[in-house]
Amino acid sequence: MAYLQIENLRYSYDGNKYILRNFNLSINKNEVIKIIGPNGSGKTTFLKILMGIIDDENLVYAAYLNGKQVKFSDIKFKFSYVPDRIYLLENLSGFKNIKFFSYIFNENEYTKKVYEFCNLLNMDMYLKQPILEYSAGMKQKLFIAMMLAKNAELYLMDEPFNSLDKESKVALANIICEMKKQDKSFLIVSHSDNDKLMYDKIIDFGFLQKAN
Repeated sequence: MAYLQIENLRYSYDGNKYILRNFNLSINKNEVIKIIGPNGSGKTTFLKILMGIIDDENLVYAAYLNGKQVKFSDIKFKFSYVPDRIYLLENLSGFKNIKFFSYIFNENEYTKKVYEFCNLLNMDMYLKQPILEYSAGMKQKLFIAMMLAKNAELYLMDEPFNSLDKESKVALANIICEMKKQDKSFLIVSHSDNDKLMYDKIIDFGFLQKAN
């Protein structure tokens, strides 16, 4: 049985032209799935649907979590989301951003896990600095560390490798591989051919659009 089964998903922004139509996807435990496709093919829209950010009358689907029918808005707490835009408190230090997110998630071991990921991503020595002084890659690494530290079953990541250097891409790929061994699943939107990850499945949204 799939961890998350999605059937006949259809979505249109205006009720006429469908960006996603009759889309089916099975996500298993310990699975890393890559979503590819051109801009405008619905990749980011799909992640927002899974997170319950998009939930209106133009969305139709059937979803099953461990065999039980569910709505995405009811299970979003089981997911962690790294969007294509980074949300950090620019005037605060890395340490204070971590503290702020620890209040939001309110989980045991959260802060410890963030620090572990920051160390693996070579970010630990910059945490005293304000976010305003960070490069795009540094912001990306800190935000990813904070989202991966959240206790979730499925991690949705939108272009996580975009601003990372070669070493950081390898480090992130290693983190994902280790988390996969702990019953974690990943759905990753990426245009990169050099992200150092071995994927269990690759879904081409560009092909899906042509088929519809």
